[in-house]
Amino acid sequence: SEALTRGGRAVEAGEIQSLEAILTLIKPKLAGEVTGIEIERKNGRWIYELTVVDARGRIQEVYVNASTGEIERVKVNDAVLLAEDDRRIASDVAAALTA
Repeated sequence: SEALTRGGRAVEAGEIQSLEAILTLIKPKLAGEVTGIEIERKNGRWIYELTVVDARGRIQEVYVNASTGEIERVKVNDAVLLAEDDRRIASDVAAALTA
């Protein structure tokens, strides 16, 4: 895709970190397995968007600043209905990831 090609050029130019470097940095903070990766330019910044599936099958979208490696946002898939305890756990995980 065009974004992937431009993202590759941004890595080569030193504007952003490589996907490998980003994954090494943030994988210990993720609450599941990475099942998909996209790179997009939003508001003038490169963002890695990771799809993560936890042990219960819940899908999260984790948005990572491609320059700094900082997790900017975690979005739990709206289509998954969570029990009250699961909502608390998901909230705690999201808070831990952004801390």
